[in-house]
Amino acid sequence: MFRSFNFRSKEKLRPFYSLVASITAEELGHVELFSNGVAMLNNGPDVPDGDEGDGGDISGAPFEDMKDIRLAAAFLSGGGGAMPVNSNGVSWNNDFITTTGNVVVDLLHNFHLECGARLHKLRVYETLSDPTGREVCGYLLVRGSVHAHAYALALEKITGVDVKKFLPTPNIPL
Repeated sequence: MFRSFNFRSKEKLRPFYSLVASITAEELGHVELFSNGVAMLNNGPDVPDGDEGDGGDISGAPFEDMKDIRLAAAFLSGGGGAMPVNSNGVSWNNDFITTTGNVVVDLLHNFHLECGARLHKLRVYETLSDPTGREVCGYLLVRGSVHAHAYALALEKITGVDVKKFLPTPNIPL
């Protein structure tokens, strides 16, 4: 998002700016999708049929099982919903932002982030048995792969380097 905000020479580098800006917009939608998936996994879906077993009734002890959760603070502070923290509970902050003003370096960093995120999503997918969680992760895996591919193609176009040979990551054909 900040790379899109801080992109320099937008007119001169319009195709690359458009790529970064459009993926930024899509990523914000992914955050909402992921957050809704977390809420559904923790609370169950809200079904407007009056059924008290639909996740809408939290009058019992909805977080009784949190004693078995590794990061109980996520439940205590965030009510079981998604929060801007990593898997260790470290809050999102400016240290997570890299924007250099150099389009090649920033595109390469985006490619690197997409490949790393794909690996993490795959690991989460492999830990889930819930169909909702697996569907959300599966969708995000596909979209992340598309983003990695798009950044690889942009890098090839702007540098002439065959990214598939230079950086064979992820280990799938681009």
